[in-house]
Amino acid sequence: MASSGLGETNYSFTGEWADGMGLVYLRARYYNNDDGRFILKDPSSLEANLYIYASANPITRTDRTGLYSGFTAFTECFAIHTLSQFPASLPIGLRTALGAMTAQEAVDKCKLAYSKDVWGSMPFGESLTSAHNLFGLYLNEPSERIRLLFFAKNTLTKELASSYSIMKLRREYMQLGGTNSPKEYKYLVGQQLVCPFDWSPWLSPTSFASVPLTCFMGSFYYQLKKVETTEGTFVGFRIDNRTDLESGTHIALRFPGGTYGGSVEELLESKQISGTDPILEVLNTKYRSRYVVSILRARDINDTGWYTSSLGTHELGGGNLVQTYAWMEKYDSCDPLSKIIFYAWRWPKLYEWTDWDYPTTQPIRLWGETH
Repeated sequence: MASSGLGETNYSFTGEWADGMGLVYLRARYYNNDDGRFILKDPSSLEANLYIYASANPITRTDRTGLYSGFTAFTECFAIHTLSQFPASLPIGLRTALGAMTAQEAVDKCKLAYSKDVWGSMPFGESLTSAHNLFGLYLNEPSERIRLLFFAKNTLTKELASSYSIMKLRREYMQLGGTNSPKEYKYLVGQQLVCPFDWSPWLSPTSFASVPLTCFMGSFYYQLKKVETTEGTFVGFRIDNRTDLESGTHIALRFPGGTYGGSVEELLESKQISGTDPILEVLNTKYRSRYVVSILRARDINDTGWYTSSLGTHELGGGNLVQTYAWMEKYDSCDPLSKIIFYAWRWPKLYEWTDWDYPTTQPIRLWGETH
């Protein structure tokens, strides 16, 4: 085989076209290799820094369109549905921005946070070994409802079992015994403050750059059961979680049921409020005797897709992602060492729970009331 020529090409950084001056065309604007920045402002005008590339993190991210990133949108949506509930703790600039934001702007920003195209440059990977991978699967919704089962040998099960949330459930079992039906573990302020400490970078390569699984899950249902086997006495754990656009944008400290229910998006659709109403006023006003519980409403795959808002035309993702985790841990109430390990050790040995009752312990029926 023979070849000739200099082997030069005009395809440059990220495989895009470079002009004679060395500028790379990234669809929406030109990128300068020499200083690692765009030479024009972000056309969306939504970035905090309108010239920055890949949110200043080119190691793990790319920015193939030169537009507003999903991470930035997600951060702003988080400020709307969570940080807005703690105004006294906010910097004056963020407090002022939230005070000036309208209900329609809040909905548009949160829809953008879950739009596939603004996350297009983010490598999510295909293996399900971290919350980062799970979010990518949820966002890109390959089927109408995704049901995932994780058992003792799965990396995500090991991460969950080592969390502070599960430590609390072990202690509950020692005090109260097993559960008779699914119980809800609510994602309150304490859980939000603790979940970052569940970070487990040693479990998988993608875990290092991922948020902890418990931060991704939020609230979940749990069941605890004493299991007798020929190898001894164990405690069976079953954890069920559902991720949708309602749970992903739920207002901090609020849970469906009682005086809480519905979303800002549904209020706009039913014309109970105007798009120009201040978002903080909407969040703190009762409509038909209820405060809203989220910014967006839950959807299935048939209700997502391309849409147009004040922030442009984007492809909304995020249908329903249901996860179940099941495993056993050894526990002998007559053995002091076993009790100490069960109570205080964060990294127990996990065993497969082969006869866990899948049909009759199904908590999905409760999700119409709370999740």
